[in-house]
Amino acid sequence: MSLKFPVRPFNFGEMAALASPASASQPEAIPFTYYDTQDFVTNWTRVSFFANPQNDPTLGNIEQGGTLPIDTYFQIYSINLDWLVSSVVTAATPTQVNDLLQILNGSRAILQLTIAQKQYGPWPLSFVHSSGGIRATLSQSEAALAGIFNYGTNYDADGGLWLDGAIILSPRQSFTMTISGVAAALTATRQGRLSMTGVKYRQVR
Repeated sequence: MSLKFPVRPFNFGEMAALASPASASQPEAIPFTYYDTQDFVTNWTRVSFFANPQNDPTLGNIEQGGTLPIDTYFQIYSINLDWLVSSVVTAATPTQVNDLLQILNGSRAILQLTIAQKQYGPWPLSFVHSSGGIRATLSQSEAALAGIFNYGTNYDADGGLWLDGAIILSPRQSFTMTISGVAAALTATRQGRLSMTGVKYRQVR
């Protein structure tokens, strides 16, 4: 998804009204992304996201485990999944790509969202595309096996699993988001970052 924003003319009075809410009792609305990173170990069958806050802000940013703070609502528009593959392997055995295929296809992985014991989904994990990242294309005739370019991600950044704001997380209401599948052996632990992008409504401070 490319960066898009409207360019519209406003006078100073209109800008002041937009910048200052009419009442402090009404929430402000901001674009926001919640994200959490978890490990997929070999023969995994279930991975839970957003269950606990992360100490490292590069791994996750949920304020409270499995719930939103008081007076905070979140309207979900898309869910994305990124595989945090930090290096490119050139080897005869394409382990990175094989592991991602094992998770998506071999494990037949699915995503399940549960809010206050009410289930949404499950959705096949193949619907949950990446938020962005590196895209590389290699074309070479009769390449040696030791020179295979080995990198993978969860398809292109096209909006991912699009919910169009139909699901809203409420304050202090429990929710869980899990990826599950049948056991499939991986060659190494793979990190997956699950993110929810939408509109965050919170108190004006």
